[in-house]
Amino acid sequence: MSAGCVCASVCANDCHDNALLRWLVHSPPPPAPAPRSQALARLLQPPPPALPGAAPPPTPQQQQQLTALCSLAALQLEVLLPLSDGSALVASLVALLRLGWRPPRRSPWAPQVLLRLLPLLCRLRAPELADLGWALGQLRLRPHRQWWLDYGAALRLEARDMALPGALACLGGLAEAGLKLDPEVLHLFVNLLRSRLGVMSGGQLQEAAAALRAMYAPRALPGRSTAQLVQEMERRARYQ
Repeated sequence: MSAGCVCASVCANDCHDNALLRWLVHSPPPPAPAPRSQALARLLQPPPPALPGAAPPPTPQQQQQLTALCSLAALQLEVLLPLSDGSALVASLVALLRLGWRPPRRSPWAPQVLLRLLPLLCRLRAPELADLGWALGQLRLRPHRQWWLDYGAALRLEARDMALPGALACLGGLAEAGLKLDPEVLHLFVNLLRSRLGVMSGGQLQEAAAALRAMYAPRALPGRSTAQLVQEMERRARYQ
């Protein structure tokens, strides 16, 4: 092979290598594989609400298939409990409940999920704690004392950062489950709601007042500030 041919071959190889190097440098990195529990949570995300006339309600056969799918997903979630992190576990639990699935009566499924969440409560952020409070109401489940104490400790750290819809869902769920907030956590929620009075709709005002009254019924609301807030929310709701 002549010197000219060798030089041409080397130049061609260099050009190819440079092009390959530029592609490797500038191409986006491949997505990291998601844990199976997070993938399950994404799979179970409920579809957005349909627009009027957009789609008919599911047929009984479709509803039966959805229930079977949710039961299978719940079984998979139970198998993966030791490997699940708190965020993915709460997301999967909430997704199942929003799809209308409920564990069978006297099933150990929900207590096992709460038991797995016990050491993870301190790592949950405000939205996840709010979702978890809502889920307790859907399950009509009263956790054991240590779980409730640890959940309250997490709320003390995160309640200030809750968005209004999350705080309302959390209060409503806890009231539905027959649970009462301790005075310190209640004070945080009262301050949060008081700071949002100017932006709350009539429905949100009614929802918050009803949740607080149901939480402490049949007794009177604890503390003057709580009672005054509930009265103010009810007064504003009447004029909206």
